[in-house]
Amino acid sequence: MPIADQPCRGLIFALALPSVGEAPRRLQAEEIPALLAAETRPPLWLHFDLVDTGAQAFLRKIPGLSGPALAALLEGDDHIHLEEAEGILFGAIPDFHADAPGHEPDTLGMLHLAMRPGLLVTARRHPLRAVRLYAEAAPDGRLPPAGSVQALLGALLRLIADDLMRGRQALATQLTHIEDALLRPRHIPDRGQLTSIRRDVLRLTRRFTPIAEALDEMSDDPPPWLADASGFWREARRLCQARSALESLQDRARVAQDGHATRVAEETNRRLFMLSVLSAAMLPASVVTGIFGMNVGGLPGVDQPWGIWLALILVGLSIGGVLAVLRFFRLL
Repeated sequence: MPIADQPCRGLIFALALPSVGEAPRRLQAEEIPALLAAETRPPLWLHFDLVDTGAQAFLRKIPGLSGPALAALLEGDDHIHLEEAEGILFGAIPDFHADAPGHEPDTLGMLHLAMRPGLLVTARRHPLRAVRLYAEAAPDGRLPPAGSVQALLGALLRLIADDLMRGRQALATQLTHIEDALLRPRHIPDRGQLTSIRRDVLRLTRRFTPIAEALDEMSDDPPPWLADASGFWREARRLCQARSALESLQDRARVAQDGHATRVAEETNRRLFMLSVLSAAMLPASVVTGIFGMNVGGLPGVDQPWGIWLALILVGLSIGGVLAVLRFFRLL
């Protein structure tokens, strides 16, 4: 069936980009097949719901999408990648869930995409934050308009990078409180919170590193149809900078955890030292009390009222003597 006769199912929204300086125009699903079949048309952004099986059937009919690009749109795993082949940029990039209040790694979804000149096709299985924000704000003029699909994808990368930086800042604030606590004497911060921060930073870094590395490598030798897309590469660098900021936070968290381990070891050693001092101080006293407790003849003061005081004086002198020796050798 030709694309013009194929029903456009699973479409969440579609935007037409008329020209630079104008806001995107929303399209109805009934308009899409004819526009895709037309020889001349404005740049389009089509966003699909992969949960709808009808969307997969329509995606297979879109002209100009190669096998790898189509596979990137339809793949069901969380393999993060971004590649360019046969004049098409395709892959899957992470974005936060639209209904998630925070920036936890568990709330990251996947935006599957395929882009060629004049056409950006994206798909997802869960509503995504950057996509929803742009789709709602751009047609109303609340975001700068994009005159090309390259600039449009750059705008999405910017929204994702800004969101990532907000998540990074929230983690950095928590880490700063822990670092301040480590500077206070004998204060041991919550280890569980520090471990949680390290885990979240590590997971975010792992999710965004493949995309940042792919964009960085592609910028060294960009495809001809992307070489002049300065806005796209500017926002790509912003995402790479966000990844670098995450890595620096990861280093801070590692240093903080090392400091926490050192503080715990110091506190443990201090308590063990105090127990050792108490044991050493009480050992001679135990000998004295043991002698007086043997209950044999010849013990001084057994039949005298001052016997108890003699025992106490000897115990005190033995404890004081041990402490004096420890003090003399600077062990206290």
